[in-house]
Amino acid sequence: MTHLLVGTARFAVLLTAVLAASLPLGAEDKPHTPPRARIHDPRPEEATGWVVIDKSAFWPLCYEALDQIEVVRSLAGSDDKEPLADAIEKCGAWLNLAASAAMTRGEAGVVDVAEECVRVADRIRDNKVTVAPERIQKLMTLSLLCMAKSHLIRAEDAEQSAPTPDATPRSKQPSTPELREAEREITEARREAAAAKYVYDTEQLRRHVFVSQDYLEAAAKTGDIEVDAKLLNRDFTRTPLTAESTFDSAQELTFEIRVLLTRLFMSIDERRVKLATELGIDTE
Repeated sequence: MTHLLVGTARFAVLLTAVLAASLPLGAEDKPHTPPRARIHDPRPEEATGWVVIDKSAFWPLCYEALDQIEVVRSLAGSDDKEPLADAIEKCGAWLNLAASAAMTRGEAGVVDVAEECVRVADRIRDNKVTVAPERIQKLMTLSLLCMAKSHLIRAEDAEQSAPTPDATPRSKQPSTPELREAEREITEARREAAAAKYVYDTEQLRRHVFVSQDYLEAAAKTGDIEVDAKLLNRDFTRTPLTAESTFDSAQELTFEIRVLLTRLFMSIDERRVKLATELGIDTE
């Protein structure tokens, strides 16, 4: 089972709060549900601690950040500051989760934007500084670009982890027919297992690029950035691979997606840096 490490301890609390807030309530439950306590941890310069999460747990949540960003957009400019601050802070939590899942180690600019979300939330909550709705909207566009980038990083990792089927025998030629047949069966089983793993990893690659396109498309719809329509073409990312897909079909798809992934990376990063600079956020 594949796992990844997500830090810090504070973030584990934030993740719990975000997931809890996302759970739907039945109509009959709402009148009896007490208000949730708001959790605002103090933020030390350096926090330690890790929580282990199975990677497969992320796919049902891959669009939660997008939904949360839409919540912020709907609240920006409203007089009710506390819900707006909470929503922006949750965006920061999702960005931190994305950065940890992509193992960026703070070097991809995603954490910097997450920290800016937290700072903006604190300013709104303290009511000491007025944050213009336009700035909040652009910060959310930047958050979409960061989410798109995090999925591209994970797509690269998925591609690099894919094995190449190897039919080379692991030992010298056996001396008897029985041993030669056993060696042949072992080699074939090894080749089939590697091919199945390659198909699986290619499907992970496809999914991450597809989700990245969705986040980029959402960012383009805001009007804050312009995107080449070819980057949003789903010809190679729309159809999932299955357990019945062949190694050859996966290899062909990998080649096509690799070209798209490179172009997406360049476009997203260029727009991410430009918008971050406009907002005065140092992401380098």
